Amino acid sequence: MIITNRLGLSEQWVEAVRSRMDRTPLGWLSVTQLINSTRQVWLPKRHYDKVTMDVADCLPMLFGWLFHGVLEKNALSGISEQRLMTKILGKEVSFTPDSLYLTQETLIDFKFTSVFTVMHGGRDEWFKQTNFYAYLLNLVGISIKTIRLEVFSRDWRPGEQRKYFDYPPQMVTVIPVTMHPAKQVQTAIEERVRSFSVTEKVSDEQLPECTDEERWAKPATWAVKKIDKDGSIGKKAMPGGSKFGSEIEAQEFGRSKNCPFKVEFRAGSSRKCDYCNARPFCNQYHDKIRPTLEQEDGSSEE
Repeated sequence: MIITNRLGLSEQWVEAVRSRMDRTPLGWLSVTQLINSTRQVWLPKRHYDKVTMDVADCLPMLFGWLFHGVLEKNALSGISEQRLMTKILGKEVSFTPDSLYLTQETLIDFKFTSVFTVMHGGRDEWFKQTNFYAYLLNLVGISIKTIRLEVFSRDWRPGEQRKYFDYPPQMVTVIPVTMHPAKQVQTAIEERVRSFSVTEKVSDEQLPECTDEERWAKPATWAVKKIDKDGSIGKKAMPGGSKFGSEIEAQEFGRSKNCPFKVEFRAGSSRKCDYCNARPFCNQYHDKIRPTLEQEDGSSEE
């Protein structure tokens, strides 16, 4: 991996990032990798020597690592950040639970994220990851019956609850995780292992494309805004008029309101592609996703 430093930050930042990136992988793949798409995992692994990351872009990840490190060093009981490994369908799968309380048979996973993510109930991959952890821990003889997430909102601000009814009341939110039946989790994790096994030798171009969910994609939409008597356009869409799949639907909605209106185009996004290490080597991004986004961005400026 090539680590750049375009802002000329102090060497401490650079070495902190480098030391983490140089961490030796354990086993064939990790649980964190298995819950990603095959494309997002295999492309960076195949082109590791060419993958380029700038220190400034790694700072959010660095803060997350520091956050985990502080909690790990202050664990007074249980097991914290221990790297474990077991075999699934003959493949060595590694996993590193954040915190285990053996007498309480409890798995705790720490997350460092945005308020926006907490307000939307967290990420689906968190719940999949921790269920995989619990299943694998039981395989290696560590009984887990309860899972919870302790989520730190890095951009939390006091007083925002007055603006948003679902704003978290504290900087840390505890989210209980529903444990799925062992057989269901076994089927899911074995399916992921098979998917990665059959694509391990597939060419870059033939790797399965990432789904919208895996790309955190949002489709292009049309919104309807009211034009006020003074000719100004409202900052927000009309109630019920923010997410139409076509301009025709938006126009029909606007006409039904019997008031002056404006239809606004909102370009789609593929947020995970913005910082995915696979992007420079990904034909799906270069041939399909980027041209579509560029076309939509051009439309939104017209």
